[in-house]
Amino acid sequence: MRGLEEEMMKTMGFILYFVTVIYYSIVFVCPFVFVSHECGVGLSHWALYTYFIYAFFSSVLEVFTVLRIQSKVRDAGILSFNRWHATELVMGQVARFDTYLDMCFLSIVYQCEMWNLVVPITVFIILMQLYPVTAMISLLKVDTDLHHTQPYMERNCQLSFIRENMLLATVLDRFCINNTTELCGKQIAYGKFMGAYTFFFQDLPQFSIHLYFLFFMHDPASNILHGNIVVKLSLCISFFAFCISSFNFVMFK
Repeated sequence: MRGLEEEMMKTMGFILYFVTVIYYSIVFVCPFVFVSHECGVGLSHWALYTYFIYAFFSSVLEVFTVLRIQSKVRDAGILSFNRWHATELVMGQVARFDTYLDMCFLSIVYQCEMWNLVVPITVFIILMQLYPVTAMISLLKVDTDLHHTQPYMERNCQLSFIRENMLLATVLDRFCINNTTELCGKQIAYGKFMGAYTFFFQDLPQFSIHLYFLFFMHDPASNILHGNIVVKLSLCISFFAFCISSFNFVMFK
């Protein structure tokens, strides 16, 4: 697959980083810009509209990239876009949307000064971003030693797993010679590692916080927020993200 490495991977890496900057700008800014400072009012519709615009264009870009790889490979036995690839695309979008909705939920409860929710949500958001941000910075420098025959492809594959571009990640993973990381002295598939990391530092704790809020908080402000569309959507997407990270953890060998 030297052709893919030489023709596409350097440019793809630049695009992945560019889209990542846009994503994080939306995730960490929009929930606190498009929000009412009055407790119980919640977010403006523009908070969701802005994200949906990003989600649409990022999906188009991801599909276009995979189809371009397919056109370079020219072997349906190796790569042929199918329903499973479409499923991976949706799974990645759900996972990224879940992170955004966690920030939206944080913004909403912050306006109501629900510190028993604000503190744990913030802590787990920070914990969840520690490794991805550190890894993305370290991956800016690509190891081009002789034992790495596809350094940019392997870098882009890891970036895709980190950024939860599941369609692109699983496609690139098929072509990578080495896509593992070391954990406790053992080599583990990068997809499995990221699935476990996301499960324990985001999906499990955030889903638990949502359930606690829904079933154990019944003060007047909480009862109002229970009916908020963004809060309901966040709970629903959090459940699906919980299932996806569990699936990713067991899928990659």
